[in-house]
Amino acid sequence: IFPWIKRWIVTTNHKDIGTLYLCLSGFMFFIGGMMSMLIRAELMRRFSFEFCGMRNHELYFWSLTGPRTAIPVGSKLESDIIRDFGSMDTFWARLKETCMTRGIGWAMLWYDAGEDRLLMSWVDEQHLGQLNNCTIILGLDMWEHSYVADYQPSGKKNYVEDFFANLNWEVVEKRLL
Repeated sequence: IFPWIKRWIVTTNHKDIGTLYLCLSGFMFFIGGMMSMLIRAELMRRFSFEFCGMRNHELYFWSLTGPRTAIPVGSKLESDIIRDFGSMDTFWARLKETCMTRGIGWAMLWYDAGEDRLLMSWVDEQHLGQLNNCTIILGLDMWEHSYVADYQPSGKKNYVEDFFANLNWEVVEKRLL
């Protein structure tokens, strides 16, 4: 407690206990306001983590809806992949390599409309490394919670293979168009 408050409480003759309660409630209101400000600041600091996590998971589950399909032959997605990665084999190798990045986060395939090209990146946690002005085409959750229960830590590669085997690429391609 601040010394001046202690001195006031000890030395003042309080004829009305209400005065003491009024002073203490004012002090608590001040402290509460400070705490509220700190809580709001912390919530704002974490907002991008929570918001991006929500959106990443929406895209993740959305890409698994409907029947599993291959990348449509002759589609814009296929032609963009070949243009930007050289071949489908190179694309698959780079995407799977990105998925195997050590740590928690997301392997992402992006579309940069400004440059009309596909990009691939790793996003730490949910939000660190999101590419500005790019649209997420595909996101693969590489947090342990997404695969450990079914695949064990050593099964990360199998999880990645199964994810790609169950994608609905027609749904994914809609994000590109």
